Amino acid sequence: MEEEKPELNDGQAEELTALMGEPLRAWEYLTSGAANHIFRLRSDSRTWIAKVCKEDIPDLFRFEAEALERMGGTGTVTVPRVLGVSEGILLMEDLGPEAEEADDEDWFDFGRDFGALHRGKMDYYGYPFDNYLGIWTQKNTPEKDWVDFYYKNRVSCYYDAGRNGEFITADDIAGIEGIFLKMKDLVPDLPPAVCHGDFWMNNVFKKVGGGIVLIDPALHYGHPEADLANTQLYKVFPEAFYEGYDESYGLIPGWRERLPLYQLKELLLMIAQFGHEKSLVRLREIIARFR
Repeated sequence: MEEEKPELNDGQAEELTALMGEPLRAWEYLTSGAANHIFRLRSDSRTWIAKVCKEDIPDLFRFEAEALERMGGTGTVTVPRVLGVSEGILLMEDLGPEAEEADDEDWFDFGRDFGALHRGKMDYYGYPFDNYLGIWTQKNTPEKDWVDFYYKNRVSCYYDAGRNGEFITADDIAGIEGIFLKMKDLVPDLPPAVCHGDFWMNNVFKKVGGGIVLIDPALHYGHPEADLANTQLYKVFPEAFYEGYDESYGLIPGWRERLPLYQLKELLLMIAQFGHEKSLVRLREIIARFR
């Protein structure tokens, strides 16, 4: 039996009309994320994209709007323009239908731009405030040392999150703790950079006609190499992306072998949210390899 597609209610339609500054004439449901439903809207003059929150998550879209504007303001990566924001709605430009694939030139250019984003050096790891990674609060307590930041804000804080109590064992935690005892010897010391924070294939948008747009940030000042972690965890990015990134920022030898170290956060959150068996297997493989 096919699931019913989400619909906009009267209150949401009124709020959208106010944000658009003109009447909402039609809309269609596109897809859903962990925290929102996404719709294409039509007014008399144009189309728009709206993300509508599924539940009350304070400041979710205000933080996302701030992140998009912050990244766009660097003059490096391309992001969708924010056209309106409220507590429960984020209104953005319509990028049109997504292309199934992008060519190597687009991926190279995107990698070069992403590397340029990372060249913006910051004074500390973290962010001025906590924000969100999907539905999860993303802790951004500032630290001068990245390993300390990573441990406190991205790993140990999730040991008991969600369903992790059902799946993560004392031996798993001991293994992760063992990795952190030598983490500073395993990863390069890189200056804090503006980082997307949730960088994987589903959060890049391939435009019909060419070009790649970065969406759905979990913005913070982080370790540039760590920001690449999920490009090798799910659907692997094309080599042209890494070639462009290497030309712009520079890849340090051994980077591909180190990326699993930065995947600990993602795997803990996947298990916490879904009880994801494949993520648990992958987590234990990383522990066995590096502990």
